[in-house]
Amino acid sequence: ATGLWEELPPMLHACVRAASGVIGNQLFIAGGYTAYSIDGFSSTLQIYNSVTRAWRMAAPPPDFGIAFGGVVLDGKLFVFGSLATAVYDPQFDTWTDQSMPWSAHICSACAHKGRIVAILGNRTAFARAADGTWSPYEITTGAGGYATGSVLLG
Repeated sequence: ATGLWEELPPMLHACVRAASGVIGNQLFIAGGYTAYSIDGFSSTLQIYNSVTRAWRMAAPPPDFGIAFGGVVLDGKLFVFGSLATAVYDPQFDTWTDQSMPWSAHICSACAHKGRIVAILGNRTAFARAADGTWSPYEITTGAGGYATGSVLLG
């Protein structure tokens, strides 16, 4: 709103390659690589509240491996990982596993026109309908890459 940068309180567990998403005034950071865990991957869900300017921990996610993306839809955080896809419901502080109709590596995912679109490494895509079902989705490619994602908090 001001166009200025400001320093935020430090995260509880610093990490990279985490899944993230914004729901309301909260930033969700799930998993990620950290030097503090034995295998290098964090099994944490950290939530930053932009109103209180405070971090807190929430229910730990299931093992989804390396996070390839986090997408918010219908007030829930969908985390696409190398091992599994998990969905966090902040209303109940719970995670559920989400089965996917593909076996290819996911490159990116985004929310588009009220549904999630997952773009796979084999240049195919799937879209999630409002009822939770997935179906093939036609994408148009440009010069060979995809760019998805955007977050505005506050």
